[in-house]
Amino acid sequence: MNTGRVIQGFVVVVIGIILLLNQQGLIDWSIWPYLIQFWPVLLIIWGIQLIFNKSKFSLWLSLFLLIGVLAVAYGLWNSYEYSAGSHDSVLNQENIPVESDIKEAKLKLDYGAGQLHILDSKDAALTLNYNYPKPKIDSQTKGKEAEYKIYQGADSWPRFIPNRVGGEWALQLPQGVVWDVDVNVGAIKGELDFREIELNYLDLNAGAGDISLRFGDRGLSTKVRVSAAATNIKVFVPETVNLHIDLEGALNDHNLDVAGLVKMGDYYVYTPDNRSYSNLELEFTGAANRLELVRVPDGN
Repeated sequence: MNTGRVIQGFVVVVIGIILLLNQQGLIDWSIWPYLIQFWPVLLIIWGIQLIFNKSKFSLWLSLFLLIGVLAVAYGLWNSYEYSAGSHDSVLNQENIPVESDIKEAKLKLDYGAGQLHILDSKDAALTLNYNYPKPKIDSQTKGKEAEYKIYQGADSWPRFIPNRVGGEWALQLPQGVVWDVDVNVGAIKGELDFREIELNYLDLNAGAGDISLRFGDRGLSTKVRVSAAATNIKVFVPETVNLHIDLEGALNDHNLDVAGLVKMGDYYVYTPDNRSYSNLELEFTGAANRLELVRVPDGN
């Protein structure tokens, strides 16, 4: 028996089963970061094969290790899913005043695993509610422009390892400011609501997870770039907004053909019946993502 081929076949079968369960919605895509972090086990199995000269003992030991890794990864992921969905904790708060003469602002946000919310605020301040990890915040202003950087502190766990208490950040951006937002996240459940925010540009880089993006009709031309892998992405856009969507990557699933968009070359386009001053340009790159576009009446 060729033990090397048996192990390779076993790995391929397991990957195929997990992808199938992902596609059917039985297991969330966010499990992949928990599997990937155990990649050194492949080196261990390779070493076992070399030491024991691909014997039956090495085969069973290797399969035992692989099954153990799957069990541990599933346990970590399931524990995170439970804590993120049911953890009831007291949130701390950080406030950064935004001067009334600030008209444009740039935000760079780096966050690991957990829950992330972005929404608007009627207060003249950038507000962050959190439980864990504790954030570090840098800010600087120059004339009518400001720049903010929010990232995990040095005591935080690596982004690909689940937070010990199911981390949660809720960020509120003040209205009346035109924002350029750069978000880098790991495995998250995210609700990014820009309906009442003057958004000029959004650059979102995400690991596996579930992300909801909501946009409004603000009379602006907004460009959005999303780079993700194994992520469920749900995008809510008013029916009154001009749409231009570019999809790049492999093994991506989407509903654009049945959402009223017209395919023109490499792009999907939607133009409302009434003249609109709001334009939304979306660019999606990555692999094994699921994109769902939801058209909503203006004001919802």
